[in-house]
Amino acid sequence: MADLESALHYILRVEVGKFSVLEGQRLVALKKFMAVLAQHFPGQPLVQNFLHSINDWLKRQQRKKIPYSFFKAALDNRKEGTMIAKKVHWVGCQGSEPHFRGFPCSLWILFHFLTVQAARHNLDHSQETAEAQEVLQAIRSYVRFFFGCRDCANHFEQMAAASMNRVDSLNSAVLWLWSSHNKVNARLAGAASEDPHFPKVQWPPRGLCSACHNDLRGSPVWDLDNTLRFLKTHFSPSNVVLDMPSAVPGPQMGALRMAAGNVTLGPKKAGIAVGPGTKSPGTTVPEVPTERLSATYPQDMLLGLSVTPAEPDRGSREHRAELQMDKLEQPKGQQHLTKRDTGTVLLAEFLAEKNLPRSPSELRRVGRSSKQLASIPEGEPEAGPMGGRDQWLQVLEGNFSHLDISLCVGLYSLSFMGLLAIYTYFRARMRALKGHPGHPAA
Repeated sequence: MADLESALHYILRVEVGKFSVLEGQRLVALKKFMAVLAQHFPGQPLVQNFLHSINDWLKRQQRKKIPYSFFKAALDNRKEGTMIAKKVHWVGCQGSEPHFRGFPCSLWILFHFLTVQAARHNLDHSQETAEAQEVLQAIRSYVRFFFGCRDCANHFEQMAAASMNRVDSLNSAVLWLWSSHNKVNARLAGAASEDPHFPKVQWPPRGLCSACHNDLRGSPVWDLDNTLRFLKTHFSPSNVVLDMPSAVPGPQMGALRMAAGNVTLGPKKAGIAVGPGTKSPGTTVPEVPTERLSATYPQDMLLGLSVTPAEPDRGSREHRAELQMDKLEQPKGQQHLTKRDTGTVLLAEFLAEKNLPRSPSELRRVGRSSKQLASIPEGEPEAGPMGGRDQWLQVLEGNFSHLDISLCVGLYSLSFMGLLAIYTYFRARMRALKGHPGHPAA
């Protein structure tokens, strides 16, 4: 969650803050993107309230030009805004060096979550095409008018112009963004922005989702039905850890890489890249047929999707090499991780280095300050007592801020003192009455 909330901070206070005045199409783009964030951001209740509040504020603005100082004042005046970090804190998106990954990584994670959340919340199928376009067009507008890497924004705009209008369902929107992400990473493989500790592969690799891959007459193809199911599970709110230890140096973050989606990118050459990886430098991505498509997805959408294949031998081999590099080797005879247990196992490996509980049943979702993306199955029993004053504070805090806790402590103290004063008064009065000559006890 720290990566998602850091992305919010960077979007609202850095990317948008580069423009002293918000007007015209840029202002429209901001309003569209904020509306989608308010509706689909998978955050904590206070963060969601903050986004709804800002979205309502933008809707009420009738002026054609809004100085950023006004917008920033609106951000600062919302008490829920204190839940969003005042500076970036990368966890799953932390690179091996400060200039690798970071914001572009978290931005792609955010985009994937928005499309998946929209598909999960889909109730009115009669408006599905409009809703799918609303989410994708909001993402497109943000990248076009705010994303700092202009070359990357231009490439994304070219992909959107070529095929985004063919997307006619929310499930298709999830797949369009995933396919576009794989193509972006294919273009950026081997570039100076690529983190050498996080090489890009076609994502998800076979080792992460074997059911997502198929072979058709000897050629590798994607199974879109299983890929869609995997994406909906991987980018699910239940797959977000709300509270985790602080970030560690890049080489130790391997255990969290798959949970965050194997994202890589440097800020100066910020070609968006989260989740999907790419093939080796210099290779081209041929158009191949995709198995089990026509029964579920319209052919014109599939033409726009342009699904890219994983290399026949590269998927599992590269994945094994990455696991060795990140000290995530599986015990002999153990099966590859699936979408159900990937996050939990990777998280357990990371926690082992910190001498923390390894079992998912020992993990607690405490506090509302979020740290990392990983998988914690819902319904797990809570662990026993946690040691340390800070841990107990986190347990006590829950959804409350330090100010809320201080007020509660103050009110309880005042109540106790009031009761003590009343008790003392009546006890003194009773003693005085007992000593009075007219009292029956006298």
